[in-house]
Amino acid sequence: MRYTYCEDCEDAFARSMLEGDRCIYCGSQNTKKVSAGGGLFYYLGYGLLLAGAAIIIFFEDGNLKWAAFTIFLTVGFILSVQGKSRLKQKAVKMGKGEA
Repeated sequence: MRYTYCEDCEDAFARSMLEGDRCIYCGSQNTKKVSAGGGLFYYLGYGLLLAGAAIIIFFEDGNLKWAAFTIFLTVGFILSVQGKSRLKQKAVKMGKGEA
């Protein structure tokens, strides 16, 4: 995942390619692009969210269907948020030159 690191406020954030090179927090143009690859938790979380959606679509009605969907949805959401947080921390370290 690609992040942009702001050297003025020392924070990283995800940006789309169409957005300008300004910091979303302080508005500074003193930014640099950082590539924080990896993110096992991030991709695993989204995989579990897709598996939860498949459970809703393909399984018969019943209590087990809704219990499995709830578990997959909850664990997938937690893992994807945790993975995004770890990627952001990695991008900040790379932006500061520590990694």
